[in-house]
Amino acid sequence: MSTHQRSFCLNHMKGATLLLFFLGAACTTQPAQTESPTSPNLQPTEVVSTPETGGPINTPLPSSPTVALAEDAINRALSLAENGDDSGALTALNEAISIDPNNAQAYYQRGLVNTRMDQIDAALADFNQAITLDPNNALFYNGRGGTYAKQGDLDKAIADFTQAITVDPNYNRSYNNRGSAYAQKGEYDNALADLTKYIEMNPDDPQGYLNRGNAYLDMSQIDAAITDFNQAIELYPTSWYFYFTRGLAYAQKGDMDNTLANFNKAIELNPEEPSIYYFRAQAYMQSEQKDKAITDFQKILQLTQDEEMRAQVTEWLKSLGVNP
Repeated sequence: MSTHQRSFCLNHMKGATLLLFFLGAACTTQPAQTESPTSPNLQPTEVVSTPETGGPINTPLPSSPTVALAEDAINRALSLAENGDDSGALTALNEAISIDPNNAQAYYQRGLVNTRMDQIDAALADFNQAITLDPNNALFYNGRGGTYAKQGDLDKAIADFTQAITVDPNYNRSYNNRGSAYAQKGEYDNALADLTKYIEMNPDDPQGYLNRGNAYLDMSQIDAAITDFNQAIELYPTSWYFYFTRGLAYAQKGDMDNTLANFNKAIELNPEEPSIYYFRAQAYMQSEQKDKAITDFQKILQLTQDEEMRAQVTEWLKSLGVNP
Protein backbone atom coordinates (compact mmCIF):
# COMPACT_ATOMS: atom_id res chain seq x y z
CA MET A 1 0.00 0.00 0.00
CA SER A 2 1.37 3.40 -0.98
CA THR A 3 2.21 6.23 1.38
CA HIS A 4 -0.63 8.17 -0.23
CA GLN A 5 -3.08 5.38 0.56
CA ARG A 6 -1.83 5.22 4.14
CA SER A 7 -2.09 8.96 4.72
CA PHE A 8 -5.03 10.77 6.20
CA CYS A 9 -5.29 12.41 2.83
CA LEU A 10 -7.12 15.68 2.22
CA ASN A 11 -9.03 14.45 -0.82
CA HIS A 12 -10.35 11.45 1.06
CA MET A 13 -11.59 13.68 3.84
CA LYS A 14 -13.20 16.04 1.39
CA GLY A 15 -14.98 13.11 -0.14
CA ALA A 16 -16.38 12.30 3.25
CA THR A 17 -17.95 15.70 3.81
CA LEU A 18 -21.47 16.48 2.72
CA LEU A 19 -23.04 19.66 1.49
CA LEU A 20 -26.59 19.12 2.53
CA PHE A 21 -29.47 20.15 0.31
CA PHE A 22 -32.95 20.30 1.70
CA LEU A 23 -36.31 21.15 0.22
CA GLY A 24 -38.16 22.76 3.06
CA ALA A 25 -37.63 20.94 6.34
CA ALA A 26 -35.52 22.32 9.12
CA CYS A 27 -32.84 20.06 10.50
CA THR A 28 -34.83 18.30 13.20
CA THR A 29 -33.25 14.86 13.05
CA GLN A 30 -29.73 13.71 12.57
CA PRO A 31 -28.73 12.90 8.99
CA ALA A 32 -30.32 9.79 7.58
CA GLN A 33 -28.37 6.74 6.48
CA THR A 34 -28.49 8.01 2.90
CA GLU A 35 -26.24 10.82 4.09
CA SER A 36 -23.49 8.53 5.30
CA PRO A 37 -19.99 9.87 4.70
CA THR A 38 -19.27 7.23 2.07
CA SER A 39 -22.27 8.11 -0.09
CA PRO A 40 -22.34 10.77 -2.83
CA ASN A 41 -22.05 14.22 -1.31
CA LEU A 42 -25.54 15.43 -2.17
CA GLN A 43 -28.67 14.90 -0.19
CA PRO A 44 -31.35 16.84 -2.03
CA THR A 45 -34.48 15.43 -0.48
CA GLU A 46 -36.14 16.30 2.78
CA VAL A 47 -38.17 14.18 5.10
CA VAL A 48 -41.60 14.76 3.63
CA SER A 49 -42.92 17.87 5.28
CA THR A 50 -44.69 17.70 8.61
CA PRO A 51 -45.83 20.49 10.94
CA GLU A 52 -42.69 20.05 13.06
CA THR A 53 -40.36 20.45 10.09
CA GLY A 54 -41.94 23.41 8.40
CA GLY A 55 -44.87 21.65 6.79
CA PRO A 56 -46.09 21.64 3.23
CA ILE A 57 -47.42 24.90 1.89
CA ASN A 58 -50.75 25.57 3.56
CA THR A 59 -53.46 24.17 1.33
CA PRO A 60 -56.90 25.79 1.12
CA LEU A 61 -59.91 24.11 2.57
CA PRO A 62 -61.26 21.54 0.14
CA SER A 63 -63.77 23.04 -2.26
CA SER A 64 -65.22 19.77 -3.49
CA PRO A 65 -65.46 16.11 -2.47
CA THR A 66 -62.87 15.28 -5.15
CA VAL A 67 -60.35 17.74 -3.73
CA ALA A 68 -61.08 16.49 -0.22
CA LEU A 69 -60.37 12.89 -1.24
CA ALA A 70 -57.12 13.92 -2.92
CA GLU A 71 -56.03 15.87 0.16
CA ASP A 72 -56.79 12.87 2.35
CA ALA A 73 -54.55 10.74 0.14
CA ILE A 74 -51.76 13.32 0.30
CA ASN A 75 -51.96 13.47 4.09
CA ARG A 76 -51.84 9.69 4.23
CA ALA A 77 -48.74 9.78 2.01
CA LEU A 78 -47.07 12.30 4.31
CA SER A 79 -47.67 10.04 7.30
CA LEU A 80 -46.35 6.98 5.48
CA ALA A 81 -43.23 8.76 4.27
CA GLU A 82 -42.52 10.18 7.71
CA ASN A 83 -42.47 6.60 8.97
CA GLY A 84 -40.07 5.51 6.24
CA ASP A 85 -42.61 3.85 3.93
CA ASP A 86 -41.81 5.55 0.63
CA SER A 87 -43.42 2.77 -1.37
CA GLY A 88 -46.69 3.22 0.50
CA ALA A 89 -46.40 6.99 0.15
CA LEU A 90 -45.93 6.64 -3.59
CA THR A 91 -49.06 4.52 -3.85
CA ALA A 92 -51.07 7.09 -1.88
CA LEU A 93 -49.79 9.95 -4.04
CA ASN A 94 -50.64 8.03 -7.20
CA GLU A 95 -54.13 7.74 -5.79
CA ALA A 96 -54.27 11.47 -5.05
CA ILE A 97 -53.24 12.32 -8.60
CA SER A 98 -55.74 9.90 -10.12
CA ILE A 99 -58.48 11.57 -8.06
CA ASP A 100 -57.34 15.15 -8.76
CA PRO A 101 -54.87 15.39 -11.67
CA ASN A 102 -54.63 19.17 -11.20
CA ASN A 103 -53.32 19.00 -7.63
CA ALA A 104 -49.86 20.58 -7.84
CA GLN A 105 -49.00 19.63 -4.25
CA ALA A 106 -49.54 15.94 -5.04
CA TYR A 107 -47.03 16.08 -7.89
CA TYR A 108 -44.57 17.97 -5.70
CA GLN A 109 -44.77 15.45 -2.88
CA ARG A 110 -44.48 12.57 -5.33
CA GLY A 111 -41.40 14.26 -6.77
CA LEU A 112 -39.83 14.24 -3.30
CA VAL A 113 -40.60 10.55 -2.83
CA ASN A 114 -39.33 9.62 -6.29
CA THR A 115 -36.10 11.53 -5.63
CA ARG A 116 -35.50 9.65 -2.40
CA MET A 117 -36.17 6.40 -4.26
CA ASP A 118 -33.59 7.42 -6.92
CA GLN A 119 -36.27 7.55 -9.61
CA ILE A 120 -34.83 10.77 -10.97
CA ASP A 121 -36.63 10.97 -14.33
CA ALA A 122 -39.97 10.37 -12.66
CA ALA A 123 -39.18 12.96 -10.00
CA LEU A 124 -38.26 15.60 -12.57
CA ALA A 125 -41.47 14.89 -14.47
CA ASP A 126 -43.44 15.37 -11.26
CA PHE A 127 -41.75 18.68 -10.42
CA ASN A 128 -42.25 19.86 -14.01
CA GLN A 129 -45.97 19.16 -13.76
CA ALA A 130 -46.22 20.86 -10.35
CA ILE A 131 -44.52 23.95 -11.83
CA THR A 132 -46.83 23.89 -14.86
CA LEU A 133 -49.85 23.87 -12.55
CA ASP A 134 -48.41 26.50 -10.17
CA PRO A 135 -45.49 28.40 -11.73
CA ASN A 136 -45.24 30.89 -8.85
CA ASN A 137 -44.45 28.38 -6.11
CA ALA A 138 -40.85 28.69 -4.90
CA LEU A 139 -40.98 25.32 -3.16
CA PHE A 140 -41.47 23.52 -6.46
CA TYR A 141 -38.41 25.08 -8.11
CA ASN A 142 -36.40 24.33 -4.99
CA GLY A 143 -37.53 20.70 -5.12
CA ARG A 144 -36.59 20.31 -8.77
CA GLY A 145 -33.27 22.02 -8.11
CA GLY A 146 -32.50 19.52 -5.37
CA THR A 147 -33.21 16.66 -7.75
CA TYR A 148 -30.97 18.15 -10.43
CA ALA A 149 -28.28 18.43 -7.76
CA LYS A 150 -28.64 14.77 -6.89
CA GLN A 151 -28.34 13.97 -10.60
CA GLY A 152 -25.13 16.00 -10.68
CA ASP A 153 -26.48 18.74 -12.97
CA LEU A 154 -25.39 21.64 -10.79
CA ASP A 155 -26.00 24.33 -13.41
CA LYS A 156 -29.67 23.40 -13.68
CA ALA A 157 -29.86 23.09 -9.91
CA ILE A 158 -28.47 26.60 -9.45
CA ALA A 159 -30.89 27.95 -12.06
CA ASP A 160 -33.84 26.45 -10.19
CA PHE A 161 -32.66 27.65 -6.79
CA THR A 162 -32.23 31.12 -8.31
CA GLN A 163 -35.75 30.97 -9.75
CA ALA A 164 -37.12 29.99 -6.36
CA ILE A 165 -35.47 33.08 -4.84
CA THR A 166 -36.83 35.23 -7.69
CA VAL A 167 -40.36 33.94 -7.16
CA ASP A 168 -40.15 34.40 -3.40
CA PRO A 169 -37.09 36.26 -2.01
CA ASN A 170 -38.19 35.25 1.50
CA TYR A 171 -37.96 31.54 0.68
CA ASN A 172 -34.54 31.39 2.28
CA ARG A 173 -33.86 27.67 2.00
CA SER A 174 -32.86 28.15 -1.62
CA TYR A 175 -29.93 30.30 -0.45
CA ASN A 176 -28.65 27.29 1.46
CA ASN A 177 -29.15 24.99 -1.49
CA ARG A 178 -27.70 27.34 -4.07
CA GLY A 179 -24.72 28.00 -1.83
CA SER A 180 -24.14 24.28 -1.46
CA ALA A 181 -24.34 23.81 -5.23
CA TYR A 182 -21.86 26.63 -5.80
CA ALA A 183 -19.51 24.96 -3.32
CA GLN A 184 -19.80 21.69 -5.24
CA LYS A 185 -18.72 23.59 -8.36
CA GLY A 186 -15.80 25.18 -6.54
CA GLU A 187 -17.32 28.66 -6.81
CA TYR A 188 -16.54 29.44 -3.20
CA ASP A 189 -17.13 33.20 -3.22
CA ASN A 190 -20.70 32.63 -4.42
CA ALA A 191 -21.08 29.71 -2.02
CA LEU A 192 -20.00 31.70 1.03
CA ALA A 193 -22.20 34.65 0.05
CA ASP A 194 -25.30 32.45 -0.19
CA LEU A 195 -24.57 30.37 2.89
CA THR A 196 -23.82 33.46 4.96
CA LYS A 197 -27.08 34.99 3.73
CA TYR A 198 -28.91 31.85 4.80
CA ILE A 199 -27.30 31.93 8.25
CA GLU A 200 -28.25 35.58 8.67
CA MET A 201 -31.85 34.67 7.88
CA ASN A 202 -31.81 31.46 9.95
CA PRO A 203 -29.26 31.87 12.75
CA ASP A 204 -30.70 28.96 14.73
CA ASP A 205 -30.52 26.37 11.94
CA PRO A 206 -27.39 24.21 12.29
CA GLN A 207 -27.45 23.12 8.65
CA GLY A 208 -26.35 26.54 7.46
CA TYR A 209 -23.26 26.41 9.68
CA LEU A 210 -22.57 22.81 8.65
CA ASN A 211 -22.67 23.63 4.96
CA ARG A 212 -20.60 26.78 5.29
CA GLY A 213 -18.14 24.87 7.46
CA ASN A 214 -17.81 22.23 4.77
CA ALA A 215 -17.16 24.94 2.18
CA TYR A 216 -14.46 26.44 4.41
CA LEU A 217 -12.97 22.97 4.86
CA ASP A 218 -12.75 22.48 1.09
CA MET A 219 -11.00 25.85 0.92
CA SER A 220 -8.53 24.69 3.62
CA GLN A 221 -9.74 27.47 5.92
CA ILE A 222 -9.75 25.00 8.78
CA ASP A 223 -10.19 27.33 11.74
CA ALA A 224 -13.19 28.99 10.09
CA ALA A 225 -14.63 25.54 9.38
CA ILE A 226 -14.19 24.45 13.00
CA THR A 227 -15.87 27.64 14.23
CA ASP A 228 -18.93 26.85 12.08
CA PHE A 229 -18.98 23.20 13.18
CA ASN A 230 -18.79 24.35 16.81
CA GLN A 231 -21.87 26.49 16.26
CA ALA A 232 -23.73 23.65 14.54
CA ILE A 233 -22.98 21.36 17.48
CA GLU A 234 -24.03 24.01 20.00
CA LEU A 235 -27.39 24.24 18.24
CA TYR A 236 -27.80 20.50 17.74
CA PRO A 237 -25.55 18.55 20.13
CA THR A 238 -27.01 15.10 19.42
CA SER A 239 -26.04 14.80 15.74
CA TRP A 240 -23.29 12.23 15.25
CA TYR A 241 -22.55 13.68 11.84
CA PHE A 242 -21.66 17.12 13.18
CA TYR A 243 -19.02 15.63 15.49
CA PHE A 244 -17.76 13.43 12.68
CA THR A 245 -17.33 16.41 10.37
CA ARG A 246 -15.57 18.42 13.05
CA GLY A 247 -13.28 15.44 13.56
CA LEU A 248 -12.38 15.57 9.87
CA ALA A 249 -11.50 19.23 10.23
CA TYR A 250 -9.21 18.56 13.18
CA ALA A 251 -7.62 15.71 11.23
CA GLN A 252 -6.90 18.04 8.35
CA LYS A 253 -5.30 20.36 10.90
CA GLY A 254 -3.16 17.50 12.23
CA ASP A 255 -4.71 17.63 15.71
CA MET A 256 -5.19 13.91 16.36
CA ASP A 257 -6.30 14.33 19.97
CA ASN A 258 -9.32 16.43 18.99
CA THR A 259 -9.87 14.26 15.92
CA LEU A 260 -10.21 11.16 18.08
CA ALA A 261 -12.33 12.95 20.69
CA ASN A 262 -14.84 13.95 18.01
CA PHE A 263 -14.88 10.54 16.33
CA ASN A 264 -15.39 8.92 19.75
CA LYS A 265 -18.39 11.17 20.38
CA ALA A 266 -19.80 10.41 16.94
CA ILE A 267 -19.55 6.67 17.65
CA GLU A 268 -21.16 7.16 21.04
CA LEU A 269 -24.14 8.76 19.26
CA ASN A 270 -24.23 6.32 16.34
CA PRO A 271 -22.32 3.09 17.05
CA GLU A 272 -23.63 1.41 13.89
CA GLU A 273 -22.11 3.81 11.33
CA PRO A 274 -19.07 2.11 9.74
CA SER A 275 -17.61 5.25 8.20
CA ILE A 276 -16.79 6.73 11.59
CA TYR A 277 -14.78 3.63 12.54
CA TYR A 278 -12.96 3.82 9.21
CA PHE A 279 -11.73 7.34 9.79
CA ARG A 280 -11.06 6.73 13.47
CA ALA A 281 -8.91 3.76 12.48
CA GLN A 282 -6.90 6.03 10.21
CA ALA A 283 -6.53 8.52 13.06
CA TYR A 284 -5.28 5.71 15.30
CA MET A 285 -2.76 4.83 12.60
CA GLN A 286 -1.57 8.42 12.53
CA SER A 287 -1.27 8.26 16.32
CA GLU A 288 0.67 4.98 16.13
CA GLN A 289 -2.07 3.07 17.96
CA LYS A 290 -2.00 0.03 15.72
CA ASP A 291 -4.05 -2.32 17.92
CA LYS A 292 -6.90 0.15 18.19
CA ALA A 293 -6.84 0.69 14.43
CA ILE A 294 -7.09 -3.06 13.88
CA THR A 295 -10.06 -3.27 16.26
CA ASP A 296 -11.87 -0.52 14.36
CA PHE A 297 -11.20 -2.10 10.97
CA GLN A 298 -12.50 -5.43 12.25
CA LYS A 299 -15.60 -3.69 13.58
CA ILE A 300 -16.31 -2.29 10.13
CA LEU A 301 -16.39 -5.81 8.66
CA GLN A 302 -19.07 -6.66 11.23
CA LEU A 303 -21.16 -3.62 10.36
CA THR A 304 -21.19 -3.36 6.58
CA GLN A 305 -21.66 -5.51 3.52
CA ASP A 306 -20.59 -2.70 1.20
CA GLU A 307 -18.11 -4.39 -1.12
CA GLU A 308 -15.94 -1.34 -1.78
CA MET A 309 -15.55 -0.49 1.89
CA ARG A 310 -14.91 -4.11 2.83
CA ALA A 311 -12.20 -4.33 0.16
CA GLN A 312 -10.46 -1.22 1.49
CA VAL A 313 -10.65 -2.46 5.07
CA THR A 314 -9.35 -5.89 4.10
CA GLU A 315 -6.36 -4.28 2.38
CA TRP A 316 -5.64 -2.22 5.49
CA LEU A 317 -5.83 -5.26 7.77
CA LYS A 318 -3.49 -7.25 5.55
CA SER A 319 -1.01 -4.34 5.58
CA LEU A 320 -1.14 -4.52 9.37
CA GLY A 321 -0.38 -8.22 9.38
CA VAL A 322 -3.94 -9.37 10.08
CA ASN A 323 -5.76 -11.98 8.03
CA PRO A 324 -9.42 -10.85 8.06
